[in-house]
Amino acid sequence: MPIPASHPVPDIGRFLLGAWQLTRLGWNGVPARTMRLRGTARFSACAAGLLFEERGTMTVGAYVGEAARRYRFHVERPGTAIVCFEGGEPFHPLNLETGLAHVRHDCPPDHYEGRYRVLTPACWLLSWQVTGPRKDHRITSRFTRSADPLLSR
Repeated sequence: MPIPASHPVPDIGRFLLGAWQLTRLGWNGVPARTMRLRGTARFSACAAGLLFEERGTMTVGAYVGEAARRYRFHVERPGTAIVCFEGGEPFHPLNLETGLAHVRHDCPPDHYEGRYRVLTPACWLLSWQVTGPRKDHRITSRFTRSADPLLSR
């Protein structure tokens, strides 16, 4: 099956702003360690650019629980941002002008290789390959623009 073309994003703030449905799958080659998450993500305006907040229900083996995370997207130019952890520490730069971005983050002793791919104005993917002595797994997230008017505002 051919890989779909990427959709250019000339304005990252305008593109991401709003609510998204989120599905995530993670695995490390051991079936009992497969992780699934279903939830929502929201990008809202903040002083530096965008605040990203996600919430969902995560399943790992027999465990089922709530999961949440926050990041800040410091918009530098219309198509680019610096993604930071909630506390303000830099995570990685992001340039979505072509709709495709390869990013990396070193978290010694582990290493994160990521790929953003914007498929349409209403759908994008984020994939991570994490390797190192403590971790060896893949995580793929799909974000689909929410059609729910209560989530969109």
